[in-house]
Amino acid sequence: GSIMCDYMLKADFADRFVAQTEFSMIWEWVGPVLDVQTALLRVTMPACYLLGPLPPSDGPGVVSGEFAFAATDDDTTEPTTIYIQSLETTL
Repeated sequence: GSIMCDYMLKADFADRFVAQTEFSMIWEWVGPVLDVQTALLRVTMPACYLLGPLPPSDGPGVVSGEFAFAATDDDTTEPTTIYIQSLETTL
């Protein structure tokens, strides 16, 4: 997949590109489903790696861009999971 984001600290992404350091990523959305109920959708990817070349930087400041990543199964952490929950409080 790919993500678009901004980062200010070198350790946020640049070090992960160079060292190919594993990291986890959690995407979470809360909102209406079919205009009927509110739901939570969470995708947890515990073993991710950034792919491709190191993004260019024109100096200090925020670096923005699209970053390719791969979510893998390393046989030691929990696999990628998708969780859906209704957040309605009335029956």
